[in-house]
Amino acid sequence: MGTADLHNRVFDWPPIVSLRTLCKMALLLVCVLSPLENLKVMDVQPVEVGLLFLLCGASVGLHRNGWRAAIPLPLKWLGIHYCSLLVMASVFAILSLRFEYHVPVEAADHLLKQPGILPLSKLVELALVILSTVVIARLLIVDRGLLGFAGRVYVQIGVVNGLFAITSWLLLVYAGVDVLGAYFGGASDVPRARGFFNEGGPYGMYACSVMAVALARRYVARDIGRMAMVWVLAVMGASVVLAESKAAYLFFAAVGLWWSLRRIQLRRMVIGCAAVAVVLVWTPLPGAVEGYWYSYRALEGFAAAHPDDRLQVMGRVAAIYIAPRVVEAHPITGVGLGNYSLVRNDPRYLGALPETDGWDLPGLGLVGYAADLGLPLLGYLIWLIWRPVSIAVRRKAPNWVVLLSAYQFFAQLFGVQITFFYPWFVTAVALGYSLQADQRA
Repeated sequence: MGTADLHNRVFDWPPIVSLRTLCKMALLLVCVLSPLENLKVMDVQPVEVGLLFLLCGASVGLHRNGWRAAIPLPLKWLGIHYCSLLVMASVFAILSLRFEYHVPVEAADHLLKQPGILPLSKLVELALVILSTVVIARLLIVDRGLLGFAGRVYVQIGVVNGLFAITSWLLLVYAGVDVLGAYFGGASDVPRARGFFNEGGPYGMYACSVMAVALARRYVARDIGRMAMVWVLAVMGASVVLAESKAAYLFFAAVGLWWSLRRIQLRRMVIGCAAVAVVLVWTPLPGAVEGYWYSYRALEGFAAAHPDDRLQVMGRVAAIYIAPRVVEAHPITGVGLGNYSLVRNDPRYLGALPETDGWDLPGLGLVGYAADLGLPLLGYLIWLIWRPVSIAVRRKAPNWVVLLSAYQFFAQLFGVQITFFYPWFVTAVALGYSLQADQRA
């Protein structure tokens, strides 16, 4: 179905709504629901419901078109590899049924966190985001107007979320009013903005995605003015600072370093070194890394003295201790997607650490999935996530599109879960920019 068909074709219900209008409504829905991560019900995120409707609508459209759709070859092959990833992850999840699980007390009453059901739910989540990425990328490649609409709406909603996070932080700190967009976190009860996310870290990465899409709009699509761009960067940058997102600081440093080394040019080297220097000097990241290192070295002794301290016996520090043991025991197939939380209390992996009643996630980004997926499948996943960057480079896309294509890799490398949709949405937008020339393939 070409661009003209997408503009003019009309559904039978209701007759006044064109397919293009329905596409805009679907894009608007997923952009609105993507940052509402903390508003989930029974571990189901709102955006997943939106993606389900999106895929149902795509199925109806395909059915009306005789189950035929022209797909650019790079996107087609990417979709095939995505499906291969899902198939292999499903096989490994089935193999994981042979393991002995230790369900934490906190998850005893949660249906979706039970053995056998947990990896299935995670696979369904991953299938939803992957298939929706292919569908949305296909729409954005076909229609430049939809591509502009998607980028514009994503940035606008991001700014609204940023204003909410900033306002929540100000109300919490100066008026003592909690409107759920900010919280006191950590052992020192530092006020942190989080928007509609559960913590400041994931929110900071979302704010980075909004800035990345805005930069592509400014310098590639050229559909956002200079003052509007300054406004977007100011709001999102301030919200990142108030969120104290260590993942976002790492993102800035890593992207700056990668960008400076991608092509050895003096200007890029200066910008990259400046980004790294700012992160190292003006952010709390170095102190946080030092704290993690100290906690890891003293973990066994501290855990023996304070076995109920969740800040120490759960999360990243504990995962650095436990996850390598899981990988060592199951290096090829892993323990099944999502099952780290169900096996981490196994005495074989705990070592000197105590069991915990809480629901524990590794929080190590892509590296943490080695325990779930095994090393070969993790390598395949990393290759797939980086593939849009290779596509952009081969298609000689503008540098800002290459940078946008790399967002998902760096975001998930530093902690964003692979079942969160907004990094995949950014990749769909980047593919739209990269493959616009292939819309007649």
